Amino acid sequence: MKQVLISAAIYILAISLARAEKLDLSAHDSIIQKLESAANVSNDDSMVQTIQLNHRLADLYAERARLLSMENEGQGSHTYKTQIDTDRRKAIATLNKILNRLSLPKKGPALLQMAHLYELLSENEEALKIYNSIEKNSNSFDEQTNALSQIKLGDFAFVANELTKSQKHFERSLSYKTNPRKAYAQYRLAWVHYNQGQTLLAEKMLLSLLQNKEQKDAAFIDEVSHDLATFLARNDLSQTDLKTYLKVIPESLRERNLIYLAQELDRTAKKQNALKVWALVGTQNISFEDQIDRQINITRIEYDLGHLDAVNVEIGKSIVLLKKSACHENPNCTIGQQNLRKVITDWARAEERKVSAALITAFNRYTENFEDYEMNFWAAGLASKRQQHQDAFAFYLRASSLLKEINPKNSQQQKLFELSLVGSIEMAEYAKDPQMKLQAYHRYLEFNPKGAQRNEVRYQIAQWYYNQNNYAQARDGFKSLSLDSSVSKELREKSADLCLDTNVLLKDEKRIENDSFEFSQKIPSKKSEYLAIYRKSILNQTAQLLNAKPSESALSDEQDKLNQIDSQLFAGREKQQFLKNKMEIAFRLKDLNSKSTFSQLLLKEKDLSKQDEQKAFHYLAWMAEIRMNFKEALKYMKMIQPQPKELASYYLKVAMLKELSNQNPVPEYEQFLGFSRDSQKNAFAAHQIVLHSTKPLKFFNRYEKVLKAKPDLYASAALFIYEETKDQNFARRILSAKEFNRSAESDLVRHQKTIADFKEMANQLSRAKIRTSSDAAMRKSILQRNELLRAVEKSANRSIAKKDTVEQLLFLPLLAFENKRLALEILALPKPKGLSKIDKQKYEDQLKLLVAPYEKQSLAISAKVKEIWNQSATKNLLSALDAWSTQIQRPGHSLALQELSLLKASVQNLGLHSPVFENLSERRHKLSLELQTEATTLQSKINKSPFDFNYLEKMKSLQNSLGSGTMVAYLDSRIGELSTELNSRGR
Repeated sequence: MKQVLISAAIYILAISLARAEKLDLSAHDSIIQKLESAANVSNDDSMVQTIQLNHRLADLYAERARLLSMENEGQGSHTYKTQIDTDRRKAIATLNKILNRLSLPKKGPALLQMAHLYELLSENEEALKIYNSIEKNSNSFDEQTNALSQIKLGDFAFVANELTKSQKHFERSLSYKTNPRKAYAQYRLAWVHYNQGQTLLAEKMLLSLLQNKEQKDAAFIDEVSHDLATFLARNDLSQTDLKTYLKVIPESLRERNLIYLAQELDRTAKKQNALKVWALVGTQNISFEDQIDRQINITRIEYDLGHLDAVNVEIGKSIVLLKKSACHENPNCTIGQQNLRKVITDWARAEERKVSAALITAFNRYTENFEDYEMNFWAAGLASKRQQHQDAFAFYLRASSLLKEINPKNSQQQKLFELSLVGSIEMAEYAKDPQMKLQAYHRYLEFNPKGAQRNEVRYQIAQWYYNQNNYAQARDGFKSLSLDSSVSKELREKSADLCLDTNVLLKDEKRIENDSFEFSQKIPSKKSEYLAIYRKSILNQTAQLLNAKPSESALSDEQDKLNQIDSQLFAGREKQQFLKNKMEIAFRLKDLNSKSTFSQLLLKEKDLSKQDEQKAFHYLAWMAEIRMNFKEALKYMKMIQPQPKELASYYLKVAMLKELSNQNPVPEYEQFLGFSRDSQKNAFAAHQIVLHSTKPLKFFNRYEKVLKAKPDLYASAALFIYEETKDQNFARRILSAKEFNRSAESDLVRHQKTIADFKEMANQLSRAKIRTSSDAAMRKSILQRNELLRAVEKSANRSIAKKDTVEQLLFLPLLAFENKRLALEILALPKPKGLSKIDKQKYEDQLKLLVAPYEKQSLAISAKVKEIWNQSATKNLLSALDAWSTQIQRPGHSLALQELSLLKASVQNLGLHSPVFENLSERRHKLSLELQTEATTLQSKINKSPFDFNYLEKMKSLQNSLGSGTMVAYLDSRIGELSTELNSRGR
């Protein structure tokens, strides 16, 4: 009993909710769930209630399926198809379960609902079974059920094209007084009559429906009024029919239905009636798109009626509409233009054999307003048939212009493009207008330079100028044809003859010479004659130019000219002279690439004289050298056989190139010394031998006198040996030589002894400790420390006397530091045991008196060191040493670096730091890197501008700063040689 009450409550709740408002999907789900639960617990004690509950549940299933199908903007039938089908089948099953228990008034609607659900499930056979069963048992159902069932049976029969059967069902449905879809049945019956050929009857039936003022369904009225237009177009439309139609259709539907009626009348070949309706459409407030559609349809109908004059008038009206701003990017306008085009093309096909002037006018109007290459081409052909050559010419021009803009790629467009251009030429020739002809010729070549007729057109242009006595223009045209391999043999020969004729008429000997060479390449019969004249002329003209000391622009022009000439045209001495001329021009223009190329080509020539061969090697070596490509320069230098008077400079150059190429230059420097009498250069060679040999001392001894001719090189070589060997005997030997004793290098050598003494003293002091094993041991160790300090003090005093900053900054900091250290150690000695407080104080006072001299001396020396250190930083006293330490290639580099490191470590023991000096070292290192970067950049500039003396001088200065002696010597030599080389040619 409790379950019955729950079911009743749920059912009442579901009914009240359904009546209160339209349920959404979530509400449906909730109620369905509750009703399903109640249905499962229902029993015979609540039969009526159970039937009602299941009936409601079936309705909810059907409604939820409908709502799901409307989800996702109407796409729910696809998204939720499985759930929809399930709900509809549940609805059918639920209705089927209670069908036999339903009362008669409810059974009919339930069957109709089931049939409708079967239709939605595409199970029409099941639906038909239900409709047929209702028809069979019509006495068991009310009129409304029978009427609706007959309408559905009529629809099924109509779809199956069973018109008689369909008519019977619709008429039977209308026989029932209670028919909620009576208007629909009449509407469908009208369509049955229409399809049976009873169009007037069908028309009257739809008209009757529209005249029924009780009909309020706007959608139904819309559909009926549209279909009535279809029926009217099938019958003869009188003015009365049209007026009646206008009365019965709502004003909101008038414009659309009139347009449709006009289209239907046109489609059914009732052209005059269509024009009447289109005219009526024009009186309506129609959209711009409909205006276009109306106008194009009127134009086409006038053509269909054969009113050709009227067609051109309507074409004009159509174009006015299509050219309005409202047509911008309007697809309706595009369609309208296509339809207008079709009217004209249909007209053209109809008049293919006999073209009217009106048709040419139509084409003119269209093509002047729309870009359509096909229409222009078609029009040109039609105008040509009427011998309207100027019109045809204009059409062809427009067609070719449009095809050029779209860059025709497919074969059909390319064919039309070519035919348009050729057609314009033909029309110009038919018109016998010279200017039109020239325009057509030039247009062909401009638009289609690779066209099939291009060569014939080019010949016609040249001939046109020849006939106009414009020989210069004609000559260029004929020559172009004669040298074009794509031109036929006959046309080329004919053009060549006419080209030479025009040169004669113009009395242009230079062009005769040039043309004779070119024709020798193209006309074999005269090849030898033309080439002989040509070769002699080229050699003579170049020689005259070089002897006249020409301007750079004249030389450049001549070089361009010669570079365009194939050297293979020359042979033997003529070819050698030709290459030497090109070499000379390239040199004067400072064109090293060309000079190198021509020199190598000259070397490949047979029977080349020894003098010319050596000259070529000289050029190649020189060019590689000024590009600073030392390996390549060395390769060519080794191929040169110098004259006896040139041996010294030759071996010096080879030695320097080997050195700059990171090869052993010692043998060549020695050979140089065997021939040279230049003491300065000899000293340089001897210096480089010492630096690069495996036995530097041996060569130093051999060339000591030679080196002393240039003391700076002597000092450098000597320092190099000492730095390598650290031989003190050798040090004493060179320090006794005045050439070395006065050099900066001598300081580095002397300081080596000082540094050794300094290190020994520093080591002894660092090992010295105060021994506390006994008073005697303590006194002895302190006395020993004092002796060591006095030794350091003596060395410091000597350095002060010599004013040697380096030595002072080594010994003085050591002396200050060790005095302070000794004082601290004495103060740190352990106190005697058993002393009274007074004795302790006395002991401490005595210690202070004992260490006071050490502390005082440490402070005084520290102040002195600080003064010297600051002075050395502010006055850059150590800048030379710092610079030396960064010049890796310079002899003494490691010694300078060692000194600098010791100085920094020495003063740091006193806690001294000099930002100025530190910055100096950093700046020096940074400057060295900058100089190396600048050298790389400068070398690139020299490669591009090898004759720029400013670059060479800058490089020399820069290499000097980097300590690269060989490069400095090389650049010094190169600057001198380059000046001599250029001056010898008057530059």
